[in-house]
Amino acid sequence: MKSFKLPSILSIAFTSTLITTLNGCTPLQASFPPGVDQTNYTLHEVKGLQSFAFTSGNYSIGSHPVEWTRSASSSQSSKTSIFMVSSENHVSQQSYTVSIPNSGSAIKGAQCKSQAEIEASAIKASKTDTFSSEGIISSTLSCELSATGKSGYKLELAQDSNHIMKKRGKLKGDDISVAIESTGNSSSGMALMGGITGYYLTEAGRLLAVVDVLNGGAVFLANNLDNQKQDLLLNASAALLSYKDLATKHR
Repeated sequence: MKSFKLPSILSIAFTSTLITTLNGCTPLQASFPPGVDQTNYTLHEVKGLQSFAFTSGNYSIGSHPVEWTRSASSSQSSKTSIFMVSSENHVSQQSYTVSIPNSGSAIKGAQCKSQAEIEASAIKASKTDTFSSEGIISSTLSCELSATGKSGYKLELAQDSNHIMKKRGKLKGDDISVAIESTGNSSSGMALMGGITGYYLTEAGRLLAVVDVLNGGAVFLANNLDNQKQDLLLNASAALLSYKDLATKHR
């Protein structure tokens, strides 16, 4: 039997992270876009984030505590068969919430839902040979960020139509529109093979934040942000840090 399947992004990411942390080396981080001066950004180190915790937990982004909860994932499958070709479609969903307790903030956390659709196909070429493949049809994230006295904000993330391993999205509200783009580049100068190292959040061409999802995680926020925009970006960053891609099992 011959079988062809997509590589596991999780195993690639884990291997790359493990190699760079051996022998006291500096851990990998998501790199900044070319030409951006990192000194114009403040590092908020993430502490206590457990990628594979199940239902709830706490961590911090800099001095800001984060509380999160996650439901069990649910899935549905359907099968079809036409002549010598059979396929099985899997759709998985999971909900989670994040909040940063701060009595002075108008942002009251995010309610998020991730969803992934994967199709596995098999072609029976002969009595002894079957060719199989597995592909990601879609992988999305949708979050509602509630705000006191406002209509709130929406964060949406999905696969890039031209690059299955890249994600693009928006953080939008009545008073803001921020583009979100994943990156696979790292501080080593090398791209992580097919994996996501972080996200760039950009408004009108200005980089507002870099959310690093490698190792323990980190958030870099542009200096001189007003309090309202900083609170919004911190909550959006928490939503991205707590996101578990159901198509790859990788955050």
